[in-house]
Amino acid sequence: DSDLVEGDADQLIGQDDPLQLAARDRHVEKEDLASFVAKKREMFLVQYSLGVKRDEMRKLEEIAQAEEMKLEKAEQFLEEDANMFDAFLKETDKNSVEAIKLAEQETKAKMEKVGEIKKIQAQITGLRSEISKNEDQLKEYQTYKVFLEKAKEKERRLK
Repeated sequence: DSDLVEGDADQLIGQDDPLQLAARDRHVEKEDLASFVAKKREMFLVQYSLGVKRDEMRKLEEIAQAEEMKLEKAEQFLEEDANMFDAFLKETDKNSVEAIKLAEQETKAKMEKVGEIKKIQAQITGLRSEISKNEDQLKEYQTYKVFLEKAKEKERRLK
């Protein structure tokens, strides 16, 4: 019973004692203040982290936008290069077609000249043959001339 009385007395004293009540309130206030400060700190850290992440996202978006612009410029340059290459190919094709036409014309002209040369060579051969024939005929006529001159001289002598 004496333990009960002491415990009861402590409870009675603790409940009625204003100092203990103030200390307990202060302890609760300290806990509440510490909890409040911790929560405020946590909120600040979360807001700071959000701000940092937003800045990071903004920077990444700017980098992505800059890279997109570079890519668009690169695509534009590539398209211009492709157009220039197409123009080069067309010019090359045009030049090769012109070169082929020119080569065909020159080949045709050469064949015509070769044909003319063959004709002229055939004429030369014909003329040489005629000259040779005429020379043979001339020799034959000269032989007749000599014979006739001898015959004429014999006739003169006989007269």
